[in-house]
Amino acid sequence: MTKLGNKKTQTIPFDLKIFLLPDPANLTIQGKAEKGITIVLQEVEWQTPSYRQLLQKILQAVDLKLEKDVGLLPLRAHKPVSLTLLQQRVNALHHVLAFGCGPTTLGLQIDAPHYRPLAIGNCRIVFAAALARLHVDVAHKKALWRALKTFFITP
Repeated sequence: MTKLGNKKTQTIPFDLKIFLLPDPANLTIQGKAEKGITIVLQEVEWQTPSYRQLLQKILQAVDLKLEKDVGLLPLRAHKPVSLTLLQQRVNALHHVLAFGCGPTTLGLQIDAPHYRPLAIGNCRIVFAAALARLHVDVAHKKALWRALKTFFITP
């Protein structure tokens, strides 16, 4: 684990196996992603108004706007997408927030606990519980907030 300023990040060595997954023809990243941030979540959660509002509140807490600052990738039924493909599709991708999906969804064969930022190359990733879980579980919300503070907010 390395410490960058006040941020703790687990660094993954470059000999990590990253599996290229098929390029889904219908892969559409919504939003402008002007700040090089992509959010990966399950499509069914994105279609639920209360979860969409929760996501907007989460982003507002770290001074981000859903429409402008981030790209959104709603996935159907845990369909995987490779981190490499995301890096090709999002200009200057440097942060990924993955709600309700694990490392294998991004083509990574690693163990990554929820709410612990990790770095793969120049990209930092946080895996979190699904929005449905965050919506009802205060402990998960607190853990996410702690992770987001180290992920985005500099002292």
